[in-house]
Amino acid sequence: MIFAAVVTSGSMEPVLEKYDIVIAQKLYLTPETGDIIVFEVETVRLPVIHRIISVSRSGIKTKGDARVFEDGWTLNRDQIHGEIITYGGDPVVIKNIGRYILFDPAEKVTITSKYGSEFYRTTQLVKYIKKMGLIIAIVCIGLYIYFMATERC
Repeated sequence: MIFAAVVTSGSMEPVLEKYDIVIAQKLYLTPETGDIIVFEVETVRLPVIHRIISVSRSGIKTKGDARVFEDGWTLNRDQIHGEIITYGGDPVVIKNIGRYILFDPAEKVTITSKYGSEFYRTTQLVKYIKKMGLIIAIVCIGLYIYFMATERC
């Protein structure tokens, strides 16, 4: 299985930059030192993309390339979603596209295109919809049921 993941921080710079999209695969993975993996830990809301620095019977230790210290967690194999696909030793990366998928509310938006203000308003709308998504979904389902019921009568 192949899937895409968005780099959500600068912890893997310069190899991977924030908002890059990486391609990962989940096969019968044998974790090895040096592999870049996508995994989940309870203390972080989104999947993490870091490099394996050690593998032992007690678990797998990771670290971001831009970090000084190793991560504070020890992983087991069940937490790993996949390994980053590489070509010629370099990760397969789609640069900066993740910015349009994940919006960081703390980040100031720089408008650089002729469609800038419309894009900014659209991103604000998407942020609002993400926050209100469940409510909107419930209202839409309710309206759909209402219109379907009244149409049949």
